[in-house]
Amino acid sequence: MSFSHAIPPPPVDVQPVEQTGLIAIHSGPPKPIFDYREYLEFRAFFRLLVWREIDLRYRHTIVGIGWAVLQPAITVLIFTLVMPLLRGHAKPVDGMPYPVFAYSGIAPWMYFVHALTTANQSLGSYRTLLGSIYFPRIFLPTAATVAALADFSVVALSLLVVMAGYGVMPSPRIFLAPAFMLLAIAFTLGLSLWMSVVQVEYKDLFFITQFLLQLGLVAMPISYSATSLHEPWRTLSGLNPMVTAITGFRWAVLGVDPPGVAPIAISVVVTLVLLVSGFVFFRRKEGYICDVA
Repeated sequence: MSFSHAIPPPPVDVQPVEQTGLIAIHSGPPKPIFDYREYLEFRAFFRLLVWREIDLRYRHTIVGIGWAVLQPAITVLIFTLVMPLLRGHAKPVDGMPYPVFAYSGIAPWMYFVHALTTANQSLGSYRTLLGSIYFPRIFLPTAATVAALADFSVVALSLLVVMAGYGVMPSPRIFLAPAFMLLAIAFTLGLSLWMSVVQVEYKDLFFITQFLLQLGLVAMPISYSATSLHEPWRTLSGLNPMVTAITGFRWAVLGVDPPGVAPIAISVVVTLVLLVSGFVFFRRKEGYICDVA
């Protein structure tokens, strides 16, 4: 038996009508936007989705989880080889060896790229499941953003190895790094809740997103310090929560220049607005998703 609608029908109140012999059916109360009881009920299914995302990423690969290290390592190697052509030599940035500086920026950026790409495609990838059983549809992009943390964990450990190789000690403020990663996770999830629904109907969004992500590798303060930007670009870049997440994560791990208080506050507000509005938008479009996915 298949269910074509996204949310199961509300409970009905069936009452016999003695005068006519008919049965009156009244719809139950509408489901809340945030139904935490339903999410708790399907928590085992959510864990299964997260594990499946991790398993599918590395199934039938020779290197396996090693790709999580190879991708940022190759990117940093390219930066290290290109910078001498642009600046004469790859100088230390903010007092840090250039490979360490670049690697600390590529770690949260790689998480953002992987999580956003898989989350945006999650509804289309599970189109058969969407029309077969009921579960909270919001689990699909959320599971993709959570599963991407497996890659990030491997990259973060390899960052510590690279730092040890260059004799760089972690900053005493490294315990604040998870806070900036939480900002990156929330921003990625909020963005994916909007984009995954739109991408179901407009497939062009996938190609646009991939182009912007490739451009972002150069535009983001990964290969360079955000302090090297001139005004007004430095202020404008602070409006992007991912810029704050990257600079904040780098500051927490390496102890270089911290992000400003104003960019942090703006990034938190932008992320919260995006996350809440994306959640409401996704929930209201759940029935539409099953029709067009």
